[in-house]
Amino acid sequence: MITSNDLLPAAQELQERVGTPAIGEFLASVFQDHQVVPGISHRVLPKISFRAILTTNYDSLIEGAYTIENGGRIPPVLTQEDLFFRPSPLRGSEFSFSRSTAIWIGRIR
Repeated sequence: MITSNDLLPAAQELQERVGTPAIGEFLASVFQDHQVVPGISHRVLPKISFRAILTTNYDSLIEGAYTIENGGRIPPVLTQEDLFFRPSPLRGSEFSFSRSTAIWIGRIR
């Protein structure tokens, strides 16, 4: 599947064979390096008045930049499932992150 560029079916097959928790653990081991810190491009984002940030990043560099730039206040991080049980963050005034695999939505200021 991978050699024929059928990446979505390949990913689904991998998920079925090894399980979602194992994939999550692997991604965390690759992308959650605590020595990696938000760079200049990450630190510019909190200065822009976004209503929402939608991301599929596996790292937390964008969230880290917002935390640093907002005096240590960590914005709420939502999952795709959270969005089923609360009003659309795009219509509110609160800044937060929401992840489908990673999505951040809302307002901090």
